[in-house]
Amino acid sequence: MLSEEDKASIPLAEVKTRVVHATLADQGVFDDTLGLMDKLAQAVRVHEGLVFVDKHKAAGACKPIGGYTVRSGHVKVTLNLKRDGKIVGSKTVTGTDEDLDAVVSQLVAAVAEGCAIAE
Repeated sequence: MLSEEDKASIPLAEVKTRVVHATLADQGVFDDTLGLMDKLAQAVRVHEGLVFVDKHKAAGACKPIGGYTVRSGHVKVTLNLKRDGKIVGSKTVTGTDEDLDAVVSQLVAAVAEGCAIAE
């Protein structure tokens, strides 16, 4: 039998949030004209607290969905975060079409925060 001290010293696996492919579209043309779905998938793959699941659906996984507008170079993304068919978070992020990396950084932060699994 292990003592309580020994048990406490055993590192446990870190719980990470699983994220499936996002569904994002420019609301004017109903297509992902900025390529945000692929950019977000790439950002999730390298995020420390998230695990990308290369599927469009998976039980218990978070699915980012939403739409965006592009007007005069300004991008506004309205994001809903769903898990098992229920919205678990919402966020609006803004930026410019010349700095989509900044927009994607905000999106991945919103996913990490809004989809976090309570321990």
